[in-house]
Parts: sequence; structure tokens; C-alpha cells
Amino acid sequence: MFKYFLIVVVFAVYSKILGFLFTSGEIFILPLWSPFDQHIIMKFLYDFVVIHLLALQAIASDMYPPICFLLLNAHLKILSQQMLRLGVGGRECHTQSNIATIVERHIVILRIYKILDETLSKMYFVQLSVASLELCVSMTSIISRSMELPELMFTVGFAFAAIFEILPICVLADQFQTLSEKLADAAYATNWPDQSFRFAILFIIHRSQNCRLILAGGIVPINLSDFSQYCAIRLLFLSNLYNDILIKI
Repeated sequence: MFKYFLIVVVFAVYSKILGFLFTSGEIFILPLWSPFDQHIIMKFLYDFVVIHLLALQAIASDMYPPICFLLLNAHLKILSQQMLRLGVGGRECHTQSNIATIVERHIVILRIYKILDETLSKMYFVQLSVASLELCVSMTSIISRSMELPELMFTVGFAFAAIFEILPICVLADQFQTLSEKLADAAYATNWPDQSFRFAILFIIHRSQNCRLILAGGIVPINLSDFSQYCAIRLLFLSNLYNDILIKI
């Protein structure tokens, strides 16, 4: 996902740069004031550096939250594998020591998940709102305006970048829920009714099956299915907008 997001961002950046070169500066790389407006070469170099820094900042800020989920998902996979090996060829005391470690690590994972819930909820809601606005403005510009090819390439790349901003966190948050269910299945498969540590197993099963979804702004669940609905609603809106424009024409 990071690779594809990087490709989209680079595509958008260099379409702007090509537009500046092909139109001899008529299409600006950045529609911002710079101290070199009277010198086209210096302005090109200035905007070239600034747009790369902005792209780097966008990639870094958008990929930071998914990394947290990536680490949590990796730890959940490890716990599931350890759970499946419980009681296989080991002594009872050794097994009890292992289950205590697994319970402790699972609690730490759930605490980190709670912190992510508290921090990501508002942040993702703002990001979702901004991405929706960016996508609608970009697609409306494509439909209602006649653009030069480089400008059209940038607008399309920017629209895809707005989608990719929210995709990784949705995929990894959805994967966290799936891995939690797999951890509960692995715990259930340990023949827990006959084990002395069955209460610890029940604790893991209960906590894994009742891991609630993170809600953006307390409204929108952060998962893959809701991301698909988000894209479908935006595409439907743009389709209706395009039809309205054709009717007026």
C-alpha cells in the first residue's frame, strides 16, 4: 500500500512539473507566492524543492498511524501461533507460564489499541472529511472544466492520493479485527475445558471477541467495508453531478 501511495503521489507531483515545463511556466507547479516570480528558472527550482517537501510530509503523516496497527497486527499473529502450541509436548508448569505471558501481552496490545481508539477517532474523522472534500472538488473540476493534459493528470493523481490517504488505516484496522477473531479461535482450539488454565483462556476469548471497532468521530467505523461504501457513495454523487451538468448543457 505504501508503494502504491508513493507512486500516486509521485505521479501527481511530476505531472505538475511537466505542466510547468511544457507550458513555459503558464501552469504553475505551486499556485503560491515565491520570491522568484520574476525569474522563471529560480521559480522552477524553488517550486521543485517545495513540492517534493510537501509530498514527503504528506506521505510521512499519512503513513504514521497505519504503522502502529501494523505492529499490533504482527504481535497478534505471534500470539495466535503461540496459543496454538500451548500444551503440545510441554510440561504443565511450563504451559501455565506461557499462558500467563500471552495474557499479559494481550492486555498490553488491547491497551495500545484503546490509546489508538482515543487518538485516531477525531483525527480520522477530520481526515475523512478533508479527503471527501478534496475528492469532490477534484472530480467536479475534471467534469466541469477543460484542462490541459498535465493539469488533468495532476487532478486525477490528486484524487487517487486522497483515496489512498485513508485506505491503509482502514485495511489494517479491519485486519486487526480479523486477527482478534483468529486469536479467539486459536484459544478455543487449546482444549481449554480440560486445562487448569481454562479461566485465562476464557479471558482471552472474551476480550478478543469483544474488541470494538474504532469509530471516526464516534460515527463512522474504520474498516474496509465502510471504506468501500465511502468510495461508492462518492462515485454515485459524482455520477449524479455529471448527469446534472449534461442535462443543463
